[in-house]
Amino acid sequence: MALFMEWFTGCTNGPPTKSSPLDWCFTLLSLAALTKAKKIVLDNNPDLTKLYIGLWIFLVIRMHLLLYLSKGFSGFVHLSKRFPNVWINTMLYFPIFFSLKLVSFILFEMLPFEHAGEIYRVKEHDGPSGDDGKYTLERYKAFAMDLNKPLLYRTVNNWLQPMIYPFLVSSGTNCNIYSIGPYTGFGVLNSISCQTHVILRNSLFGTHPASNYYICFFVEDDGNGYVHTVHACAPGLDQIYKSAWSFYADHLVDLCVESEGRINGAFDARIESLKYVKSTWKPVDAGQSRLQRDSLIAFPATTIEKRDYRKNE
Repeated sequence: MALFMEWFTGCTNGPPTKSSPLDWCFTLLSLAALTKAKKIVLDNNPDLTKLYIGLWIFLVIRMHLLLYLSKGFSGFVHLSKRFPNVWINTMLYFPIFFSLKLVSFILFEMLPFEHAGEIYRVKEHDGPSGDDGKYTLERYKAFAMDLNKPLLYRTVNNWLQPMIYPFLVSSGTNCNIYSIGPYTGFGVLNSISCQTHVILRNSLFGTHPASNYYICFFVEDDGNGYVHTVHACAPGLDQIYKSAWSFYADHLVDLCVESEGRINGAFDARIESLKYVKSTWKPVDAGQSRLQRDSLIAFPATTIEKRDYRKNE
């Protein structure tokens, strides 16, 4: 039974590096359920059908155009080939998540006070070499650039645990994979990086079920790493997001260590290119009203030898 569950969750040779049979089961059930809902609801409401299809076309085109213009399309295609069910899930639930996000956003904006969000401390630990458990922004960036990393905690014991897996596909765009129970989807966010912080955000037309006002990774002068998140989440989804970020902050260093065992400094030049804001952004000059990108840098996937996670067991 244990071997069957490992196969079913794609963990036979370690954490899943591609869509698992169980992930495909959820995707196919979602497709069947949404097809049934279409027959019951949309087919009997022509005007609603036109609105739904029009919204879906707009959201899908906008997402792919954003990735193309930000030079992240190559990395996005690589991730879609690795996890095709994630792309299908994202497309299936896109209008539903947008509607949920729109309602949540309006409710949060109507509150009589600003939502300050939550701050999570990145958990560190002492590794065998003494500094394996230290969190730094350079370490995080290298981890995010690794487009071949497995979904480390999408395993038998943690399959339903909400989690985030960042993938930096260009100097201006993240195409993360996030899980909410059985659901996995792409989270496309704008990104800006420098020596002291990394900021991510999306819009109402983004792929997430919650509106990310912003997410900021930073390190204080006490040497500790923190993540400040501000989301507009619907009731119930708010608890799921907090669970995801708490688990992520507790295991971020472990994710970095796993990635470093495969990439072995392969992204040092890329990290240097993101060291200063001026490398990819032009400061505002007199008469200009906003920041302007100088030149985005594409971060395509690299070919890395597959690692057998069971050799060391």
